[in-house]
Amino acid sequence: MTPQIQRKAFIAAVLVQLLILIAVPAQKMKSLYFGRTIFLQVAPVDPYSIMSGYYVTLSYDIQRLDKISSDAARLDQEHFRDVYVTVEEHKNGLWEAVSAEGYPPGKLSENQVFLHGNFRQWRRVTFGIEDFYIPEGRRKEINDDLQKNRDKARVEVKVDDAGNAVLVSLRIEDRVYR
Repeated sequence: MTPQIQRKAFIAAVLVQLLILIAVPAQKMKSLYFGRTIFLQVAPVDPYSIMSGYYVTLSYDIQRLDKISSDAARLDQEHFRDVYVTVEEHKNGLWEAVSAEGYPPGKLSENQVFLHGNFRQWRRVTFGIEDFYIPEGRRKEINDDLQKNRDKARVEVKVDDAGNAVLVSLRIEDRVYR
């Protein structure tokens, strides 16, 4: 192999690696900058990750297919890996699930968007917005706030046109945690 071919192969390998590094966060960045903002009611749980530090695992009603659709058993039996949950904005500003399907929905009304999730066991869906990492210096403050105001916790989520969601912030009454 000549030095010129080796150089071209090296440059090609470096470019492929750079493209992979750029592509990984690109979807989340697209959702964050171009997505539509929605607010969801949450129910927190408090775990700890050695690799990431403290975080709160958030649970949503839109994750429970049995609460959304009487057809949840069909989605389970047909072994859909991808699930598309349509949510609708209500007068209180929160968004709630109105349907769940194994395929992207057709035309939606102005007050609806859909989230693309992955089917898990026990008829639960994950959307990639389940973990909120807590800054070390604010861990006690956020934890205490969540414990005292559990029913007032909401999240701000950005959803792009493909249903990909990004968790932007955790909100408890007028307090915003990023």
